[in-house]
Parts: sequence; structure tokens; C-alpha cells
Amino acid sequence: MSKEIPERKSGSVQRDLAPYIGLGSQLAGAVIGCGLLGWWLDGKYGTTPWFTIGLGCFGAIAGMTHFIRSAMQANANDPTNNKQ
Repeated sequence: MSKEIPERKSGSVQRDLAPYIGLGSQLAGAVIGCGLLGWWLDGKYGTTPWFTIGLGCFGAIAGMTHFIRSAMQANANDPTNNKQ
């Protein structure tokens, strides 16, 4: 027995992809923003490269955490998701 795929209305693809579009730029922004903050702090306190490395890693972890949580939430809210 095959399941029927519901017919999509015009524009629904864009609506379905909307939650995912900004996730990549948010991830990159977290890494770059924290890295730049670390670079500035290194210049101010003369601790090169420790703040840059530390805050860059923090930005990567925080960005990936946000990326994964948002993707899982968007997937859970997807009405076409075939849960069994």
C-alpha cells in the first residue's frame, strides 16, 4: 500500500524552506562575530591568540548548537514529515 503525497500549492516550497534559509548565515555570523571580538580583546590585552581561539571555538559551538536545534524544530513542525 503506497502513501499518497499531498498536492502542494503555489509558493509552498518557499514557505517550507524559509526556516532553513538563514541558518547558514547565523552559523557563520556566530563564528566570525566571536572571532572578531576575540581578536579585538587580544589587541587590547596583548594575549594574542588566546581570546581569538577561545571565542572562535565558543562561536562555533554556539552556532552549531543553534543550527541543530533550529533544524530539528523546523523538521518536527513539518506537516509532510512521515512519522510512524
